[in-house]
Amino acid sequence: MPAAPKQREHSLDVIRAIAIIAVICEHTSSALLTGKAQLLVNTLGTLGVPLFVMLTGYLMLDRSYDSRYLQRFLKHNLLPLVITLEIWNITWFGLSQVIGDSPISFDQVLKVALFMGPTNNGMWFLPMIIGVYLGLPIVSHTIQWLGMHHARTYSLTLLGCAAFFGTIVPTLSELFSFIMPQHIISSQLNMNIFGADVWGNSVWILFLLAGYAVKKGIFSKVNTWAATAVAIVSAVFLVLFHHFALASGLAWDPYYANLFLVITAISSFVVGQRIFTLRFAHARFLVTVTTFISTYSFSVYMLHFWILTVCVACLQSFNMSTGFISFAIIVCICLVGSLAVARILAYLRPLQRWMLLIK
Repeated sequence: MPAAPKQREHSLDVIRAIAIIAVICEHTSSALLTGKAQLLVNTLGTLGVPLFVMLTGYLMLDRSYDSRYLQRFLKHNLLPLVITLEIWNITWFGLSQVIGDSPISFDQVLKVALFMGPTNNGMWFLPMIIGVYLGLPIVSHTIQWLGMHHARTYSLTLLGCAAFFGTIVPTLSELFSFIMPQHIISSQLNMNIFGADVWGNSVWILFLLAGYAVKKGIFSKVNTWAATAVAIVSAVFLVLFHHFALASGLAWDPYYANLFLVITAISSFVVGQRIFTLRFAHARFLVTVTTFISTYSFSVYMLHFWILTVCVACLQSFNMSTGFISFAIIVCICLVGSLAVARILAYLRPLQRWMLLIK
């Protein structure tokens, strides 16, 4: 008797939809808002990428990476990511020549294609996630081995080091940079088993493990209201942290390794996964909309930068205001416009897999 098809977890679609909207809001805010409004939206927008990585941990870490599945993983998961990077690298090069005023150089395109230089743009996400995927089988097997051998003390030691060097030391480093700039500290151990030289460094392994922990019910004893309170309080501290950093003259930086961001992101994921599972499972309209956005979320990420650039150029050409109303309208244009372009591209079946990452 054939196995029943695996039921789709719509709560994850909602979280993925929220994550991509948060990313769009952050980028649009940086272009259009100022002052406290920009600070608030930018800060909350930084939750988007951590949510994506936690979704990867939730969905991918508990798989059995035996020799048979590894072949499928390489062919259907890792290879499409690498080819997608190369396609978008060329696409962004072409778009930059006709949109905006910062054309990407061929030298940069070549370095990105060979993983020998920084992207210096929104494509940084792709090398990071490729690094994460390279490490998935090893991390998965390590978790299973630690469980089989009941290596609790070693597991806690490893996790403690990942937390300390992945988020506590980087947070202190950021704090010292505007409180006591004469004292420079930095993490001397990189706990990211596989990753990329991008924002966050070691912290991505923590987000990956956090997604896995949610799926395995490790946070099940944490009361939902308590998790909500933790998310709110840590978000407030995160906003205050960025406020003091900006007031001290530091430029805006997502600080993905910030302790308050890590706590906010993880607790928000815990709460979201529970609430959306219980409350919205039978809300057909919400399920339809979020599933659609979730399906094309990667495409939206790669396309919204260029739609945003066009929108901002139009505002400047017509001397239109750049307040909150303009911000809200352009966020909607970026989201809907990216979805529309992605849906059109998806009619070409080869692009579904190799450019849009739709299976």
